[in-house]
Amino acid sequence: MCSSSPWWCWWFLHFLVGQCTASGYFELQLQSLRNARGELADGTCCDGTRNSAGVCTDQCETLFRVCLKEYQAVVSMEGPCTFGNISSSVLGGNSFSYPLETTVTRLKLPFDFAWTVSSL
Repeated sequence: MCSSSPWWCWWFLHFLVGQCTASGYFELQLQSLRNARGELADGTCCDGTRNSAGVCTDQCETLFRVCLKEYQAVVSMEGPCTFGNISSSVLGGNSFSYPLETTVTRLKLPFDFAWTVSSL
């Protein structure tokens, strides 16, 4: 079609490229979790208190939240999720395991923007 390279051919290609859009999704599949002590990352019990043996007395109610934001040299939980966020429902207690075929543990976050690139 554009073998002879007429001006209208380049204009047509430029018009097509200008009309293209891209989209995709970030997907995370959780298969299992083991939190034998029933603690949060800071060492406190998820729920309840510790017994005399130092064990948390109640199960955690485990869910996951994905927050996509710009690159950070030091990761911070503060600030907005610039590229979006998604949360699961409660998936289990201190420990759980799901077969890979399940969609219950799949977190899928669609995006329709240009993905950022590093400028080294």
